[in-house]
Amino acid sequence: MEATSLELTQLSCTGLKSFNFFLKLSPYLAVSVVPGPDHKSRRGGDADPVQFQETPVDYVGNRNPVWENYTVSFDLRPYFISSQSSANSRVSGDRYVKFVVQITCPVFRSRPIGEVWIPLRELVEEFSGAPRLMNYKVKSADEVVGILHFSSTVKGKQPEGMARAASAVASRRWRTGATNNTPYDTTSNPSPWPLLPEPQPGRMPARYEDVF
Repeated sequence: MEATSLELTQLSCTGLKSFNFFLKLSPYLAVSVVPGPDHKSRRGGDADPVQFQETPVDYVGNRNPVWENYTVSFDLRPYFISSQSSANSRVSGDRYVKFVVQITCPVFRSRPIGEVWIPLRELVEEFSGAPRLMNYKVKSADEVVGILHFSSTVKGKQPEGMARAASAVASRRWRTGATNNTPYDTTSNPSPWPLLPEPQPGRMPARYEDVF
C-alpha cells in the first residue's frame, strides 16, 4: 500500500547554541519539503519549499525547547515515482525534509541558528510500521549547534512483511480460483495429496499414515 502522509511528533531540541551565549532563546521550527541542496531558487538561495509548516514559539524551554503537542504533517502522494506496480513505487530521491531552528528576539524579528536536512526517502522507506524516534545534529555551516529529536510515522504504508504476506495470499487465491467471499475452493482439491477423511463422532481423528 502506498504511503499517504508523513507525520512528525514529539518535536524537541537540546543544547541549542546561538550567536549570543547570554541571550535567552525563544525558538521555533520551520519545517518544509524542498528539493535537494543543489537546487537553487531564482534569487540564488535554497529552492522554494513545496510544503511548509511552523511550530509555535517556545518561550519557556530556552536552549532545550519542546513542541510535543504539535504535529507536522506532509502529503507524500506528489513525491512517488510512478511504476507499473504500486507495491514497487518509490519516493523521489531529490526531495528533503528541511528543519530550520529559528529564534525570535527584540532586535531581530526572526533569525535562523541552524538547519537539518533529511532525505524524504530515508524517512518513508525505512519505516517498518511503528513510530521511530529520530535524532539529528543541528548545524550552522560546519558547526553543531544542538540536537533535534522527533518521532516519525508514515500513514498508509503497509509494512514490508505484511505486504509480502498479502501478496502471497493474493497469489494463492489466483491459483485456486478463490474469491474474497470464498477463501478456498472447496469443490476441488488442487493439492497433489489426497484429502483426509472427516473424523467420525466419538472417534479421534486418524493420523495420515493410519489412513493410507
